[in-house]
Amino acid sequence: MKRYIFTETQLKNIVDNVIEESILLTEQEEEKKRNVAVQKFLNAVYRQLNLTEDGLIGPKTKKAIENYQSKIGVYPVDGVWGPETEKKMPENHRKIFEAYIKESDDIFDKMIKLFTSGPQQ
Repeated sequence: MKRYIFTETQLKNIVDNVIEESILLTEQEEEKKRNVAVQKFLNAVYRQLNLTEDGLIGPKTKKAIENYQSKIGVYPVDGVWGPETEKKMPENHRKIFEAYIKESDDIFDKMIKLFTSGPQQ
């Protein structure tokens, strides 16, 4: 069995790198889940779309976002789903979208929340 000896600085750098990579992966997963929620929402609003719900914003999804932004009065229409789009959403659409966001919490997220929130009383 090999033994490794690290200085405190080396260990700190290793831990920092692992944390940084973990944060980046978490951010990417969150963005993908949000994109899936957007695609599900657009499929619900425009039933004929049949967008692939894969979390990737391709040309078809971007065009659907642009159409939706135009419909609800977002300016400029840019095909990017962001705070301006969500702010202009009618209340009934916001509820549908929020349901899709909530639905995207998978078992992994629930486990992380369980372990990071400490013991349940």
